[in-house]
Amino acid sequence: MHGPCGIDNPGAPCMETGQCKKMFPKEFRTETTMNVSVYPLYRRCPSDTTFVREREMDNRFVVPYNPYLLLKYNAHINVEVCTFLRAVKYIYKYIYKGFDCANMVLTAG
Repeated sequence: MHGPCGIDNPGAPCMETGQCKKMFPKEFRTETTMNVSVYPLYRRCPSDTTFVREREMDNRFVVPYNPYLLLKYNAHINVEVCTFLRAVKYIYKYIYKGFDCANMVLTAG
């Protein structure tokens, strides 16, 4: 398991040219809004800090998750709100991509 990314851990797998590809740590915000790329920017209020693996952390590093799915599948599943038509098209394309196939009809002849 890897620790948090950023200046404290430049060797983290998500780091690319000194920046986290997943945009962590997130900014503090007073309300949840949608950004230009239609991803939610969740409300994150300054909170108390805690130490995780000897590093001081706050809620800017928290990844959205669903406790029910976490327990049911024993895995971390990133849960995000999606409210844009392009996202539905992406999900459809992702589900139905795969090997080439052909439809055949057999008749008695």
